[in-house]
Amino acid sequence: MQVVYDPEEFFYRMFYYEIRLASRQVLKEGEPYSNFHPVYQIVITGFIISPEYEDLVEQFEQRNWKGQALKYAGQLMQLIFVQLPKVPLMEVKDMSLLEKWSFFLKYFEDEGKQSIIKEVIKQEEGIAMADSIIKYMSQEWINQLNEEFEQLSINDNIRMENARIKRAKEKGREEGILEGQKQVIQTLSQSMSIEEISKVLQKPVKEIQKLLQTI
Repeated sequence: MQVVYDPEEFFYRMFYYEIRLASRQVLKEGEPYSNFHPVYQIVITGFIISPEYEDLVEQFEQRNWKGQALKYAGQLMQLIFVQLPKVPLMEVKDMSLLEKWSFFLKYFEDEGKQSIIKEVIKQEEGIAMADSIIKYMSQEWINQLNEEFEQLSINDNIRMENARIKRAKEKGREEGILEGQKQVIQTLSQSMSIEEISKVLQKPVKEIQKLLQTI
C-alpha cells in the first residue's frame, strides 16, 4: 500500500522492493534454476502513478522492444499496480470482483459510501471477512500497524529528500534542495512534533521552524 509519491523515485523504489522479494528465494546447490517461483508484487496506490497509465490495474513484466514476453521467464517477475483513484463509481451489480475490492479499500471509511460498501460486503464473502477483521482488530494492533507504517513513511521521505538533494547538487540548484526539504518537513509535520522532525532529519529546531513558516 503506497501513499507517498515522488515521480522520480517511486518506480526505482518499487523495482528495489521487487528485487528484494525475489532475492529471498535461495536455491540449494545443484537445484535447477527452473525451481525459482514467480514473484508478484501488488502495489495498491492512493494516487495515479503516471498519466499514461489509464487503467485501474496496470501490470508489467519483462518484454523486448517489440512487446514480446521473455520466453519462459517473462512472467517470473511481475509488478502490478492497483490505482485506487481509478476506481469507477457504478452500480455494485456491474462491478467486477477486482473493482469491488478496490472500491472497498478506497471507501470503507467514507460515510457517504456506506450503503454501497454494505452491498459489496453482502455479495462477496472474502470482502465480508476483511471487513470483520478490520472491525475486530484490537486498538493495540491498530496502533502497532500505524507505528510501523509511519516509520516506513518517514524512511521513504528521508530517502526521497536525499535523492532530491543529490539531484539538485548535481544540477547546481540550491532552490531545488530547499524545496525538497520543505516538502519532506511538511509531510512529517502532519504526524510529528518539530523536535521529533529535528531529530529525524538531524537539523536544528530553529531551521525546521523557519522552513515551516515559508510553506
